[in-house]
Amino acid sequence: MTAMPVAKLLLLNLVALVACVNAATPVKIVLVGDSTVNPEGGWGPGFKASFDRDVTVVNLALNGRSSKSFRDEGRWKPAIEAKPAFILIQFGHNDVSGKGPDRETDPQTTYKQNLIRYMEEAKQAGATPVLVTSIVRRSFDAEGNWKPDSLFPYVETVRALGAELNIPVMDLYRLTEAQARKLGNAGCEAQVGAIDKDGKPDHTHLSPTGQASIGAMAAKEFARLFPEFEKRRHELVTWRKGLDQVADWYWSPEAIRIADNLLAYQHNNGGFEKNIDMALPLESPRVDQVLKRRPEGETTIDNDATWTQMRYLAKVHLQTHNARYAAGLRKSLRYLLAAQYPNGGWPQFYPLRHGYWDHITYNDDAMIGVMETLRAIVERKPEYAFLTDAERARARTAIQKGISLPALQRLLGHDRLTTTEIYLNLSPEEVLREFREKW
Repeated sequence: MTAMPVAKLLLLNLVALVACVNAATPVKIVLVGDSTVNPEGGWGPGFKASFDRDVTVVNLALNGRSSKSFRDEGRWKPAIEAKPAFILIQFGHNDVSGKGPDRETDPQTTYKQNLIRYMEEAKQAGATPVLVTSIVRRSFDAEGNWKPDSLFPYVETVRALGAELNIPVMDLYRLTEAQARKLGNAGCEAQVGAIDKDGKPDHTHLSPTGQASIGAMAAKEFARLFPEFEKRRHELVTWRKGLDQVADWYWSPEAIRIADNLLAYQHNNGGFEKNIDMALPLESPRVDQVLKRRPEGETTIDNDATWTQMRYLAKVHLQTHNARYAAGLRKSLRYLLAAQYPNGGWPQFYPLRHGYWDHITYNDDAMIGVMETLRAIVERKPEYAFLTDAERARARTAIQKGISLPALQRLLGHDRLTTTEIYLNLSPEEVLREFREKW
């Protein structure tokens, strides 16, 4: 063996050793509680999404359960059997009076006893129990002031137990009360609350946006109690800001989580729907709902749809070299090429819906976005360098067709210029900006 291979081998071993030393020890956190914690309408998804991948969050919270019924139904046993490092315990919403004898507890007696038993058994199993106060009900009086709810006696019990037994307490009641007071009724309904089956505001459960914001709030509170997790926590990014991050961010756990979301949202034809924050935490059952509707949904280039997802996947692929993201981008490229009319324009929706949506769309920078993305492919920008020459050639043809669109040329006064001359002298953005000014 020559000296050079030996040196390389030593270097690789050193890199591997450093990686092992720096790698965080995997940690499992189990969540138990009710519907304000579980994936359907609780803060669990946002909490899970706020941590790096070496932190496994297992959400065992279930709709309609109280501190009594959760154990009575045998739901506590899987939490212990999961052998977590931490168990976060939040009950209260279904313990209150009016929930029936199978669920109701008294805050000073049976509720307190249930929590103590949960904590003792968690410790016996080698887990650290963490008490969590319930999130508030977002109720307001006629003057718009937040109203204290029936949960408060249960919240006081949790706080007292934490102080008495030296148990960490995540006080989400305090944090969500402050949030509700700040946002007011209208803000809570718009930014936090879910909509019930009758189409009315739900003042208890959370919308996807609320799941993200309160879940991130819970993660920050957990990291405050356990500072070693601050390095494993990251801020959640909205889809609107997904394309504005520095290059190195696109290999982060948060960037990869969003890229995986995009692949779930992508339809079989390669396109995407519009007006969806695809960066919001996505897990079952919401992911199941997304997967069900993909084949029959409406795909479009309107409101920045499809071509922005292409750009995002390209950025993440450049950093991770994950073939799944390359495949997703290619599907979207095929969608854009298939959607283009022979005259060079693009409809708002494709497949066609037989209405005004079939008209060529210049609004909302739809064609600018499409053609600028295709131009980046043609120019072999680094994030698109993996594409083939044949794919670049098809993208160039699509741009040339788009710029030579007869109606567009007439409006621009470029009737006498050839497609090549326009392509060489004007970017798609300049062409359509001039179109808008003349229009």
